[in-house]
Amino acid sequence: MSNRLIGSVAAVAGLVALASSASAAPPDNTGNWTGKASQVGRSGTYTVTLTISKKGAESSYPDQKCSGKLTRAGGSGDYTFYTETITTGGIDPATKKGCPNGSITILRSGDTLIYGWIGAYGNKPIVVWATLTKQ
Repeated sequence: MSNRLIGSVAAVAGLVALASSASAAPPDNTGNWTGKASQVGRSGTYTVTLTISKKGAESSYPDQKCSGKLTRAGGSGDYTFYTETITTGGIDPATKKGCPNGSITILRSGDTLIYGWIGAYGNKPIVVWATLTKQ
């Protein structure tokens, strides 16, 4: 074989390997996951629970008295992206208290999920993170 042909075969093999890894199945994140969340600009932590099934996903923030429905927006490798719609305990216009809608990114890292949440209240950005373990 010529060096040029060997190089072409190697390049095609590399593209096939890359395509195979890109289409690999996402991690199985089904189950109940919980942890303590930290929020930028806020002291202390609060509990975050995600319940993920093959049919859908939900969030719960028992310390905040809020819960929500997650809609899967996509995924890439070990990352999964959701939009979150708060279904209980949303922002009360009169008191201006409650939980806003947001977006969630989870990263499967071994036996844990790295949780990132981003949203806003008015024009104030809110950023939250946690490490969740399976219950």
